[in-house]
Amino acid sequence: MKDNASPPRTMPVAAAILAIAATYGYFLLFAEFALLELAKPLFDGERALRPLLAVLGAGGVAGSLLAAWRFEIRCFRIALASGFAGCAVSAAVTLAVGRLGLWPAVAGVGLSLGWTTVTLSAGLRAVAGAKRLGLWCGLGTGLAYAASNVPIVFEATPQVRTAIALGFALVGALAAGLMRPGVLAVSEAPDYTLRGSLAWIVIFLALVWLDSAGFYILQHNSELRAQTWSGAWTLYGNALTHLLGALVAGCALDARRIGGTMLVALVLLGAADLLLSQGTLGWAGAQALYTMGVSAYSVALVYYSAFGARPWVAAGLFAVAGWLGSALGIGMAQDLHAIPAWFIVLAGSVVSVALVVRQSWIR
Repeated sequence: MKDNASPPRTMPVAAAILAIAATYGYFLLFAEFALLELAKPLFDGERALRPLLAVLGAGGVAGSLLAAWRFEIRCFRIALASGFAGCAVSAAVTLAVGRLGLWPAVAGVGLSLGWTTVTLSAGLRAVAGAKRLGLWCGLGTGLAYAASNVPIVFEATPQVRTAIALGFALVGALAAGLMRPGVLAVSEAPDYTLRGSLAWIVIFLALVWLDSAGFYILQHNSELRAQTWSGAWTLYGNALTHLLGALVAGCALDARRIGGTMLVALVLLGAADLLLSQGTLGWAGAQALYTMGVSAYSVALVYYSAFGARPWVAAGLFAVAGWLGSALGIGMAQDLHAIPAWFIVLAGSVVSVALVVRQSWIR
């Protein structure tokens, strides 16, 4: 991907980093964790939550498509602030309603978060420029993962985590007001043609699927959770490796090494999932591989959609790879209680083939 880059401005870039961190922080703390914990007492078992998760995913897809349809760079700040405001209101409502009221609240979470992610991605390049876009995406993503793993946050009750996520959304809304976009330069790189974007959707779908299944098992297997995500020093270590992985990935992306970054993320994530699915305990390397692999592909997910500055590409990416990939990964883990070795090999093969095909198209 080669495009001319305009120089970034300090205040808008800082605001952009905060907005990325706020979006990821809201997703990690609330949409992926606290929301489900709040819903569990109101439903009969985790399988009964599937219709609720379907509503969340449908809202996310609808919000993504709606954001792409309505995107205009001149309205970027208002649209982004509105998305963050919707996220904050939806999170607050879930704390106050019962089972019946939870359905529209969850739909609101998905709709607001889908709108926010696509709007932010489509306008990031106009705010922060392209030259160091990878570093800014890495810093924002890494800070969100690191903050989410700090013991006082990670071990908090679902209600407290929801309140923290609400605070993330308010910070994001304030940051939106400081993100003054310049001229929106749309990338003409082959990666953003129809077949190029389809290749990347397949790549990210496989990785998100693999990640979602792996993390679900980590959090629902008491032995693995105690070994990899319990205790202050372990959580601080996870926070640090998340941040380091995100920053290294960001620098690699600025060097236009997106293919190599995805291969490294695949190897790290696949190796970690293979070890953890076999119940391998007592080796801290497994969780380090996992955290760095997750951070690497997460940064690439934001970077790819932001570098292109194409709302419909971002919408398709987040709708399919983000929302659908997460649902498929969690569903597989719930049914099988493990990640089959054949699926890890299959996901790795799909990503590798898609990267080879993508490279041949570019050449």
